[in-house]
Amino acid sequence: MSSSSSASGRRCHGFQYVTDVHMTMVDWSQLPYDIVALIANKLHTIEDFISFSAVCRSWQFIYRNKDWTPTRRVPLLMVDENHSSDVCARRFISMWKNKVYKLPLPMAHGRRCWGSTHGWIVTVDQNLVISLLNTVSQVCFDLPSHSTLENQVQSLQSNIDWFSFIHKAAVFKIRDVFVTMIIYGQDYRLAFHRHHEGSAWLPVPANYIRFIDVVCFGNQVFALCMTGRLFLVEIDSPHLPRIIFLSSLPLDQNSWQQKHLVHSSGQLLLIFHDPYQSYMIKFKVYRFDFESKAWVVLQSLGESVLFVDDSQAFSILAGDDFKSNSIYFAVENLRWLLGMEENYEWEYCGVYHMEDETTETFLLKMSYVGEVFPHYISPTWLIPTLS
Repeated sequence: MSSSSSASGRRCHGFQYVTDVHMTMVDWSQLPYDIVALIANKLHTIEDFISFSAVCRSWQFIYRNKDWTPTRRVPLLMVDENHSSDVCARRFISMWKNKVYKLPLPMAHGRRCWGSTHGWIVTVDQNLVISLLNTVSQVCFDLPSHSTLENQVQSLQSNIDWFSFIHKAAVFKIRDVFVTMIIYGQDYRLAFHRHHEGSAWLPVPANYIRFIDVVCFGNQVFALCMTGRLFLVEIDSPHLPRIIFLSSLPLDQNSWQQKHLVHSSGQLLLIFHDPYQSYMIKFKVYRFDFESKAWVVLQSLGESVLFVDDSQAFSILAGDDFKSNSIYFAVENLRWLLGMEENYEWEYCGVYHMEDETTETFLLKMSYVGEVFPHYISPTWLIPTLS
């Protein structure tokens, strides 16, 4: 790994650690079951499970039928789709292991994806089929039809591309029930679906309010609109779901900045950053004071670390894997795509350190020789799980 620094405080690292989980050097399927099971019992991380399952079919069978308990669940960054082989795969970057994994995900082929902290990604295809996919177990099932969404016909008749129909999707676990929430359509409406309950999306009535983010905090749902106003979303209301206004945008911030809600260490946070800054991306973080119904500047994240991409934000304890009091961010590739050649370096993500307000960016060297020319890539963080 090479690195450089400048007086501006920007540090840049470049690396290319590629692990292709399809590579099989010998016929490992001939190993006795007891030996394979012994190997399986030594695994502790999701990345190890992914590599183990890709060795051969017999190992995959053991992997899918074992009750795994990872000792540490850390985020991976799902980057893009790889078309260099017959099997459609996605690139997953492990920041703490400095490796890139190619994981076969045929069910995500040609789809737009949103990550989550529960192992599931939300996908949508060109026919607006919305699905949930577990990237590790490969379990996939369809969510309710887009035809059940309120005002969806009007949106589709406005020549909105399928890729832009759903602006954001999130998976929450509320009182042990998985709930998928989406922001969709030209009016940026909010709808949700409790898994295995009903066959339709349930709309959240909110005339003339355009939502941009949603988060689960303390088994409650909070939503942010374009102007920065915060709402409580009561999805368990005895009648129709409803929203309750809580607070306006902090006075020292602008509504055009990119904004994210995040649950971190028992606090509801609001993150701001300028999406048009190329390198020196800086963040400002606020916590919500529920007594005064106001946002308060947060100077430190403590032992927590935030993960932010264009569609979501979440928090974990740093542990030994990540730098505490930092924000790991991922960015789209549009600027690099416009000037791309066969080989190029894309600053796909970075780390903002709250303590000294410095930004560290990472380069991913990717070759597209012989592949279908890639289009827009929007990386998304997820925490893989096996169920």
